[in-house]
Amino acid sequence: MITVEQATKSILLVVFGLSFDLNEIKDAGNMQNNLITVSLKEFNHAMKTFKLGVPRKNAKKKPIIPPAVLSFFDGILTIESDEKLVNIRATGEWHGKAEFSNSIVNAIAMVPLSTNPLVIKYTGEKLLIGSTSVTCKWTLLNERKINQLSNPSVIDIFAMYRTLPAHQAHADGIAKKYKSVHQAMLKETEKTAKKLSAYEITQEDLITLIEAKTEAKISSNN
Repeated sequence: MITVEQATKSILLVVFGLSFDLNEIKDAGNMQNNLITVSLKEFNHAMKTFKLGVPRKNAKKKPIIPPAVLSFFDGILTIESDEKLVNIRATGEWHGKAEFSNSIVNAIAMVPLSTNPLVIKYTGEKLLIGSTSVTCKWTLLNERKINQLSNPSVIDIFAMYRTLPAHQAHADGIAKKYKSVHQAMLKETEKTAKKLSAYEITQEDLITLIEAKTEAKISSNN
């Protein structure tokens, strides 16, 4: 008898052309040291960039945006959230990118942290920003572009955005492409989920499978 997972993967193969083994996904980077320190004053000043203004009456619904991203490369801590980016001088060792909820960034912007110097650490399970513990998705940095493709697929773009250092992703235009294809992916999965509702396939199911495909792409290039 066919399982729910097999049926779901078969549907996704037809709809998106996706084919992968969920067992290929591996957790990496947990054994490396990922700890940086930053001036509390500089950090809190930079985080003011992410303060939310008072919503205007009758304002249009805000579109879904990619998660916040925290990375560190060559002495610069980079935080991206809600289409805004800040760079802060920092010191330490860091080997990946942490993706987490934009609401965390907004909360820190509204209520500044107080420990100086501020220590940011990835424990292998959580991202610690001072004493704030954050659930995140961790991806190892890789300065090599995925297969060095001149015409990358959507999955290639997702993988490159998550593995390239922030400055390189922006300089190469990958960050801009990522935002565009991410929005397109959200719209397509929403429409597809409606078509597959009779099979109890949700948009979250589709996004999870696309994320798994991205993870498999990253793993195959490490």
